[in-house]
Order: sequence, then C-alpha cells, then structure tokens
Amino acid sequence: MMEPNKCDEVRWFPLDALPDNTIAYVRFAILAALRDGRSFSEYGWRTAPSPPE
Repeated sequence: MMEPNKCDEVRWFPLDALPDNTIAYVRFAILAALRDGRSFSEYGWRTAPSPPE
C-alpha cells in the first residue's frame, strides 16, 4: 500500500455482501458496471477539458 495511514486493510467481498460503509454512488457504479458486462475502475477517468481562456 502506498498510503498505509489511509487504509487499514484491503479485502475482497462478494457483490451481494459489500461492506455497509461502501459509499452509495461507488456501490451503484460497481454493481451497474458488472451487471452490464463492463469493468469498473476507480482509475482511468478522463479529465475534464480546460475551460477556454
């Protein structure tokens, strides 16, 4: 772990038993992506384009 002070542990959970403290929109994204046959990652989001100057 790169930031051990920010994470106590890393664990795998069955999709029907995600931890109660899973953030609602993260839970939705995980389950919707997998339901639709897509992968889910918290990384790789496109950055928004810079506003015009």
